[in-house]
Amino acid sequence: MDSRFRPAMAAAWAGASTRFTGILDADPSLVTARSSCSHPTLLQFVVLDGGLGKMPQAPAFVRALIERGADLEEPLVAAASIGSRPMVELLIEAGAPIEACAPWTPLEESVYWAHEDLSRFLLLEHGARVPSLRAAAGLGALSEIEQFLSGSSPHGGAGPVRFPWGSPSTDPQDVLDQALVIAAKNGRAEAARLLIEHGARPDAQPPGIHEKGGALHLAALFGRGDIVELLIAAGASPDARDPEHQATPAGWARHGGHTELADRLTLLESA
Repeated sequence: MDSRFRPAMAAAWAGASTRFTGILDADPSLVTARSSCSHPTLLQFVVLDGGLGKMPQAPAFVRALIERGADLEEPLVAAASIGSRPMVELLIEAGAPIEACAPWTPLEESVYWAHEDLSRFLLLEHGARVPSLRAAAGLGALSEIEQFLSGSSPHGGAGPVRFPWGSPSTDPQDVLDQALVIAAKNGRAEAARLLIEHGARPDAQPPGIHEKGGALHLAALFGRGDIVELLIAAGASPDARDPEHQATPAGWARHGGHTELADRLTLLESA
């Protein structure tokens, strides 16, 4: 973050709550100011580092910022990105809206990063809306998937393809293909099968995927053996290479620590 935030950041890392609140009270603008680099706000910094266990007494620093008027919406989505239920609960209890930063909501974020427990919490305990085909696919919500499809193509409410950063794509094929990758990443075999039946391409490497691979790469990375078999049966190639690392799905499985799945995929390469 910008240099003006660094004394508060140092106090938070040290767990020095009295020093932290003193810095805020001496310069109240820090509470709502936005940084030109790294974390956009001080609360988002505390939520992320605290949620990842890098900061002692993190909830105290979160509450200090909330009490002084920090904006809650972006930090709630950020908390969802790391799957931190304690931070998500703290922010919601403080009044952060469950549909914060729509259309890329906390539920979207948790599904995108495959935080299944947090997705279920937001959906079942807080009634989060399923806002897109991609989210429905990641949740394995078959009826919602059907509602986002018109015939064999996604309708306007299904997308567009979005990503936490960058420009969205409105191409219906990209919308379908991204949804398939998200379904594969989250281990949703029936959702993946339904999307393929509606025209999602098993070999596609669509935009809007942080890891830069296709459905087979992500299924391999997350150890989703049943999805791997489904995708290969549907025509996905075990020889496909991702654009960033030029690795096959076998390499992704090995990187994810799934040795048996990696061996299985290696046998299929150029078979």
